Amino acid sequence: MQDSTRKKKHALEEFYALLNQPRTDEVDWQRFFDKNPFVLTNSLPLKVSNIFSQVQLESGIPDYVFFERQGESSLFDNYGVVELKRPRDKILRVYSTRHIVPSSALNTARFQAERYLNDLSSKRVLDKRISFAIGNAAYCFIIIGRSEEVSAKCQEEIFRLQFGKFLPSGFQVIPYDVLWKRFRSTIPSATNIVFLEIPDMKGTIIGSAEVRQVFETSKGVPVAGCIVSSGRIVLGKVRVRRRNDVIYEGITQTLRRFQDVVNEVRAGMECGIRIEGYSGFQVGDAIESYTTDNNGGSPKH
Repeated sequence: MQDSTRKKKHALEEFYALLNQPRTDEVDWQRFFDKNPFVLTNSLPLKVSNIFSQVQLESGIPDYVFFERQGESSLFDNYGVVELKRPRDKILRVYSTRHIVPSSALNTARFQAERYLNDLSSKRVLDKRISFAIGNAAYCFIIIGRSEEVSAKCQEEIFRLQFGKFLPSGFQVIPYDVLWKRFRSTIPSATNIVFLEIPDMKGTIIGSAEVRQVFETSKGVPVAGCIVSSGRIVLGKVRVRRRNDVIYEGITQTLRRFQDVVNEVRAGMECGIRIEGYSGFQVGDAIESYTTDNNGGSPKH
C-alpha cells in the first residue's frame, strides 16, 4: 500500500473513531483537520488547491480559509471559508412540519462566515502566509450535525436552507457523517474496510414500539397505534425509524393506554403515541424512546 493511501486510511479510521465519541468538541475536530488537511481538500465539493488554518482577519479567525485555482492562471478563481461546529449540534429547529428554521449554532456559523468572506473580498488579511488575487466566487462550507437529524419531510427544507433565503448563495451545510462518507469514497482500498454503522450519539435507547395502525383525530394530529416490542416507551425524547433510517426526532406529546394518559408502557402492551409536530406515521414504522441522561430513562412525575 502506498504511503499516501496508508495515511488516508489511518485518517479515515481516526475520523470514524471521533464520530463514535459523543463528547468531541470543535477543538478536537480542529486538531484532526490540522493534522489531516487532505480530508477537507479531498471531500469538499470544490477542487481545493490551498487550505490554511488560523488565518488572522480583521474580524476574527475562521477555522479554515481555502482557495481553488483553475487552470494555469495565477488567479484564484474561487475562495472561501470552512466553519466547524460539533456533530451533536442541531442543524434545524423544528417547531412543526411547517415551521422549520436554522439552529442557533448554524446561524452563528453563518454570520461569522459572512464577516470573514467580506474581509477576504476586501483583502483585510493580517496573515503574511496569504498573498493572493481574488476572483469573484466565494464559498462557505459549514460542517455541523449529522444527516440522520433531518427527517424525510425536511429534505426539501434542507435544500432551501442551503440555497434559499436562510443561507446566502455559495453557502452549504455538510453533516459530519456525510463528510466521512465523501472522504471514504476517495480511497479505493477503503471499499474493503468493514466499519460498523456509525452509532447514534444521542443517548441510550430505552425501548421500541412498532406502529400497527394510524388513527386520525378531530384535531388533525394523528395517533400511532403501537405495540411495544422491546423495553418500554416513556414520555420524553423519541425518534421515528423507517427501514432503519431515522426520519424524525421529537418529543412525545401524549402517551395513552386505551383512554388513560400514562407515563410509560412496557413490552408486549399496546399504546397510542402522539409526537409533537409530526404527522407522517406509516404502518411498520418503529418509534424509539431514548434518553441522554444517566438515570435509565425514568419518567418524570
